[in-house]
Amino acid sequence: APILANGSTLSYTENQAATAINSAITVSDVDNATLSSAMVQITGNYQGAEDVLGFTNSGGMGNISGVWNSGSGTLALSSAGATATVAEWQAALRAVTYANTSNDPSTAARTVGFAVNDGSLASNTVNSTVNITATNNAPSMTNLAGDALAYSEGDGPVVIEQGLDATVNDVDSADFN
Repeated sequence: APILANGSTLSYTENQAATAINSAITVSDVDNATLSSAMVQITGNYQGAEDVLGFTNSGGMGNISGVWNSGSGTLALSSAGATATVAEWQAALRAVTYANTSNDPSTAARTVGFAVNDGSLASNTVNSTVNITATNNAPSMTNLAGDALAYSEGDGPVVIEQGLDATVNDVDSADFN
């Protein structure tokens, strides 16, 4: 069976770009020069509405392509005709990225499992951890008319925005001070 080694830990901050999860993972197989597929899955604390695994073949990865399944938290990688080499698979697994689409993400650590298959046997699973840091997003106001206010000394209280349908929003908090 193929063998994977070297788990990792990724520190990911809310709104960060998609980031490679494990740049140290290694792939070996003593009796196969090529492999057929791989599975990368968020197995711990998966948040389907916010977690995304990605893969882009940017060269040096043979004919490996990937398909993301948000329902299961699984990125399936495959090589047509099982022609991608062990080195190309290692480069591909190192290129798998994590991103979070939420402005109020769960900060529970995610466990991401990596495994490959040579067409007959599956490898061991190597786990990596993604630690999420949430950030405080500033509240916003929209639909402000921006009308000029004519005010003279002694006029008393005047409504600044008459007929305004202002919207106040805070993506990570329901409370306003």
